[in-house]
Amino acid sequence: MVVSFQDITERKRLEHKLKHSHYLLNYIIEHNRAAVAVHDTNMKYIYVSQRYLEDFNLEQEDIIGRHHYEVFPDLPEKWRQTHQKVLKGEVISADDDLYVTNEGKKYWTRWECRPWYKDDNSIGGLIIYTEVTNQRKETEEKLQFDLKLQKVIAEISANFAKTHEKELDNAINNSLARIGELFGIDRCYICLFSIGDNSITKTHEWRTSNHTASLKTPNKLLLTDIPWLTNKICSGERAYIPTLDDLPEEAQLEKDLLKFHNIHSVACLPILDDNLKPIGFMGLDMLSDNFTWPEQQICMLQVIAEIIGNTISRIEARRELKQREEQYRQLAERFREANSKLESAYRTKTDFLNAVSHDLRTPLNAILGFNELLLDSTTDPAQRHYLELCRSASNHLLGLIDTLLDLSRLESGKVKLNEERFHLRQLLSEQMQLLEIHASGKGLRLTWEIDEQIPEQVIGDSIRFCQVLFNLVINAIKFTDKGNVTVNVAAHDERKVIVSVADTGAGVPTALQENIFEPFQRGNINQQQQQGTGLGLAISRELTNLMGGEIWLESSSAAGTKFCFTAFLPPAPPKENLDNLGEKPANSTELSPQEDCTRSAKSADTTSPPVNLQVLVAEDEPTNALLIRALLEKSGANVTITENGREALKAWHENKPDLILLDYQMPEMNGPETASAIRANESRHDQKRSKIAMLSAHATDQARRECEMAGADTYLTKPIQRTELYKLLQWAHEETLKSPP
Repeated sequence: MVVSFQDITERKRLEHKLKHSHYLLNYIIEHNRAAVAVHDTNMKYIYVSQRYLEDFNLEQEDIIGRHHYEVFPDLPEKWRQTHQKVLKGEVISADDDLYVTNEGKKYWTRWECRPWYKDDNSIGGLIIYTEVTNQRKETEEKLQFDLKLQKVIAEISANFAKTHEKELDNAINNSLARIGELFGIDRCYICLFSIGDNSITKTHEWRTSNHTASLKTPNKLLLTDIPWLTNKICSGERAYIPTLDDLPEEAQLEKDLLKFHNIHSVACLPILDDNLKPIGFMGLDMLSDNFTWPEQQICMLQVIAEIIGNTISRIEARRELKQREEQYRQLAERFREANSKLESAYRTKTDFLNAVSHDLRTPLNAILGFNELLLDSTTDPAQRHYLELCRSASNHLLGLIDTLLDLSRLESGKVKLNEERFHLRQLLSEQMQLLEIHASGKGLRLTWEIDEQIPEQVIGDSIRFCQVLFNLVINAIKFTDKGNVTVNVAAHDERKVIVSVADTGAGVPTALQENIFEPFQRGNINQQQQQGTGLGLAISRELTNLMGGEIWLESSSAAGTKFCFTAFLPPAPPKENLDNLGEKPANSTELSPQEDCTRSAKSADTTSPPVNLQVLVAEDEPTNALLIRALLEKSGANVTITENGREALKAWHENKPDLILLDYQMPEMNGPETASAIRANESRHDQKRSKIAMLSAHATDQARRECEMAGADTYLTKPIQRTELYKLLQWAHEETLKSPP
């Protein structure tokens, strides 16, 4: 028996080392980022790493010994060609190479393919190193998509910011097209609520060319057809439906509608106005397959919906503003037309009243004047009675003319208050004494009282104040058959007074009280039985408003009627502060609107006028010329009559009279033109100022101002009162005595 021993220590060491090397190689391969597959020259698997099996979902299959093209039958031809090149010794690699299986699964890969060699240096097959980069690629694509989406949002926002109203529809359609193309969806659209008929209308839409003809969705739906979607949108919530199965039970109507139109996925994003109120939604549909939008993209789409909503609101606000501007323009145009018509009507009315006033005053001047002359020349009682009735009727007609003119001036705002200092107590006493005659004539008792708190002197227009007071007291006397009329003046506050006029008459019927201050209302149902024009209260209201007060009445059949009015009459300041109040300088040439004659000789004895005054008269109406001559000659004046201003100017040059009376309206050269010519001639030759009085049947402020501007010293309104004419002669006489010869 032969026993042989061999030392295998070295072999064991080498085996252990080889085993360790195999383990280390296997560890490196299994933990490499790339999946590894080793094939022989026939492309059959010799070895695969676990990562390879996991990356390509081959864990459940035994692929060792199987052909590579059997495992991946849908491998592209380019890879097959690559394998052949590698088996010939080439090393080939690629980055971001896409492989799509027959089932549609995508693999983004980075790979390298190289040959492996046997001990004899012949090629034994190839090794494929593959790294599936789907996650990285998806991250990159998502990042790129988000960047594109952000760019689209920025461009859409910038485009809408400069969009004109006429370009809004195109801008919205272009934006929908960009969104649809970017997401690869089939349809993108805008729907807006119509509150009037509880519906929603598709106003804008974009579709892919594949579905332009096939997709037939309605342009208008009732809100009751889509109640679940309506509630979501109206609550400001998004409605995101990846699949129809995701719809809740309460959305059955919406599910049926989407299924009917073959819509697989839909996202509806609310559109809000500037007040964050939902006005509709932006919809995105997918017909070919289900579609999933990541939450971040949904949020970005919501931003686009908000941009569109803000733009629509801005355009609508601009459109509404333009409509309002157009309405205001039309309203202003109508107002201008109405105002023009009103001004034309007012001018027509003014011209008519002036014409009526002139045409009535001219014959009235003759009637009243000759009536006065007849009264002076007859002693027969019956004739005097008839003449006095004629004078009374003429004065009544003259009062009616003046009242109509006063109301016209008040309504047009032509009347200005004259601020002056006056004694209210003294004024009231004087007025009451005059009115007491009217009251006693009807057997009535007139009493008045003024509060002790009323200051002695106040600032205001005494004539307008008295006019209101006179109207109210006269009305009280007129409508009271027995009893009394009481006037009370008290302080309303520190700068206003309140005046009440109470009577014991029958009262104003309730039905008439509302319109009592309107023109031609007399406060009595039997208006035809009452005297007067019915204009007194209308004038009183206008004057009261002008004096910064108000007027009202309290009336009942049991207690009679009480009219009250307030007026702004502040206490008069001390004398040294009166530079601009009420007191005119003695040499003022302003023609007072309250006086029809001169500013001086008010207290002169008008029963015996001065004699031998040289008076030049220009009057084209023969009857009035005859009357003026008679009145002047009766006063002892020497009279020269001319028929127009041109003749008067010639007579003035020749005679230089003491007084010139010019009719306002004459042929060839009227009164103001004649006065201007005289003043110009006086100034040019440094001559003594002639005394000029204007005679006119135009009882208007405009006529007065025109005469004042022409250089007239005073203004007499026809019919000429004999006392006023005598005052004028007295004034001319005094001025003649003052002037050097």
